[in-house]
Amino acid sequence: MDKYRKGYLIHETSDDHYCLCKILNEYNSEEEAEKDLIDLLTHHKTEKQILKEYSKKEVY
Repeated sequence: MDKYRKGYLIHETSDDHYCLCKILNEYNSEEEAEKDLIDLLTHHKTEKQILKEYSKKEVY
């Protein structure tokens, strides 16, 4: 069984175009999210590492 929290959302990109997006983590600021995105794209963090951080957060 997958031990990480799972979340998905539907994102409307334009008229009649939608993306299904996987939530890797939730952030308190855009800057925090951008930092993890940059780390992910530059291979300094993996999706698994980000999901692990997300799974440790309190559920609201």
